[in-house]
Amino acid sequence: GCSGLTGTLTIPDRVTMIGMRAFNLCSGITDINVGYGNPTYSSIDGILYDKEQRVLIQCPGGKVGEITIPDSVTSFGSRAFGGC
Repeated sequence: GCSGLTGTLTIPDRVTMIGMRAFNLCSGITDINVGYGNPTYSSIDGILYDKEQRVLIQCPGGKVGEITIPDSVTSFGSRAFGGC
């Protein structure tokens, strides 16, 4: 419920662990971007995935409109769309 965060959240390369539902109900976050060199996470169009883009971890609560889920995705994180 981090209502004070707004806009784009950038996760740097050195972050290798994000707790479950860390950004759940953060309705002001519109995009989550991950540094290209991050060994654990990635992002496409502002949505957080694991590095191999097999797990859609979190769609930001402030994201609006349609999204396209890559064919590589085989599962969704707990509450991946919570707050959307």
